[in-house]
Amino acid sequence: MFKKINLVKNSFNLLSGISFLFNSFQSVFADFLFGILYFLIFEKLYYSKIDYPFLVLLTFLVFLYFVFLIPFWGYHMEKGVNVYQKNLTDLVFTTILNRNSDVHSSENITLIQHDVINDSKILGWDLVVLFQAILSGIISTIVIFNASYKMLLLLYILGLIAIISNLFFIKIIKKLYLCIRKNIELKIKYVSEYVNNLIIVNIYGLNESMESDILKVLREVYKQKLRIKIYETITFFIDNMVYKIGFKLVIIIYGMYLVSIGSINFGYLLLCFSMVEGIIFFLSYTGEYISVIQKLFISISKVNTFLYSKRNSEKSKFVLKPISKVEFRDVFFKFFDSKEYLIDGLNLEFDFSNNYIICGKNGIGKSTIFKLIFGILKPDKGSINFKYCKLENSGNPVYVSQEPLIFSGTVRENILLDKKDVSDDKIYEVLQTVCLDNWIDSLDDGLDFYIDEKVSVLSKGEKMRLTIARALITNPQILFLDEPDANLDVETIKLIINNIKKLYKCKFMIISHLTKYNIYNEDFKIIEL
Repeated sequence: MFKKINLVKNSFNLLSGISFLFNSFQSVFADFLFGILYFLIFEKLYYSKIDYPFLVLLTFLVFLYFVFLIPFWGYHMEKGVNVYQKNLTDLVFTTILNRNSDVHSSENITLIQHDVINDSKILGWDLVVLFQAILSGIISTIVIFNASYKMLLLLYILGLIAIISNLFFIKIIKKLYLCIRKNIELKIKYVSEYVNNLIIVNIYGLNESMESDILKVLREVYKQKLRIKIYETITFFIDNMVYKIGFKLVIIIYGMYLVSIGSINFGYLLLCFSMVEGIIFFLSYTGEYISVIQKLFISISKVNTFLYSKRNSEKSKFVLKPISKVEFRDVFFKFFDSKEYLIDGLNLEFDFSNNYIICGKNGIGKSTIFKLIFGILKPDKGSINFKYCKLENSGNPVYVSQEPLIFSGTVRENILLDKKDVSDDKIYEVLQTVCLDNWIDSLDDGLDFYIDEKVSVLSKGEKMRLTIARALITNPQILFLDEPDANLDVETIKLIINNIKKLYKCKFMIISHLTKYNIYNEDFKIIEL
């Protein structure tokens, strides 16, 4: 907290502090000057005595106040606020760099910038306007009390109705703003996961699922904002009825009564009519400020938490490490639109010193097991436990979907994706491993042959082999193959698996609707679902 206290000291100089005080008196001066003008004009007209030199001088002072002094004080106060905002921004970004924070997590850089701006507002115009409202309320109360304490009491009783309704709706609105904030953080998380893991998302065919999650959050935010708008409209209507109509009627009706009985003259009634704006300002802005300050404190809390707590960046659910074992313990899983569990109390252990085949009829949950291992899906009950290992010269587990994904681009780009410093010899090696060497040699452009994902000349089998080649370029620790036999013939699969075993140290986990006797040899363990 000392960091921010020092920031305030270093950001606001004496002139900006004085400007803050003068800005706080801004509305009081304005109401008072106009009130005095009204009083002098009508009072002197009533007695047929107008001091024109004094009236001209006062008018000049009003002009000077509004044209020169208000902009001068406003400029220097805002200068201090802007310096504070810049210093706070520097502090936040220094913290991000020193902590090596993931700015694509819930502390997304855009959200942090928004919080910093809100944090700086606490020392800006919102606070100044609150002081203006309080001072205006005090001065106006004194002026109207001098006319009639009963009229003043009527005004405050009427204002109490608006304040109570404001406080009631402010409590609801605060909860909605907190929900919106959480949903915005959730949306940023989903979008970041989607963008940063676009390749894996496409491989898994999760586009619709993740887009659905994002749209669901956006719909919730829209509903919450709509509710806030409704509540704010209700409070705005009540405020207008009370302050714009009720207060003016009290001043006019009760004030005319006071004039008629000789308690005050017409000039003082006009002064009261002008000064009642100060009470309206005080009562209405107090309720509004409570609402504003609650929103600001949400951002201030987020900035403070970011600066002063030791938080670890969220890790992507797609990031994998070399796995030695996976244990399923009483795992239950069902899709949200299903009443029955697809996976019902599954207990399995995979030791990746072995190769595995998962067999079973369509729709029994074979691919779901892969997605549970990769963390794309989460079990409803039970646990999935991982034992990790450290392997030299080995990559991470890699998944090859039943629906191979090919991008518009060259053969080289489709295999390498974002990998760099990979020689063409290595690319030719993986193509030979998946039996695409004759195909690549037949192309005039070779590795520079352009593939259009929408008008592809590749068969499904060629796409599958190209996708396996993409996986092999990463030197995978475990190769997860989802029903490769759906797109490749038996002899080709046998040849590819034998080639991989000769050149790579990776293990296999394969989903198949065929038995081991058709394709796979004796070193595969069979899991039948």
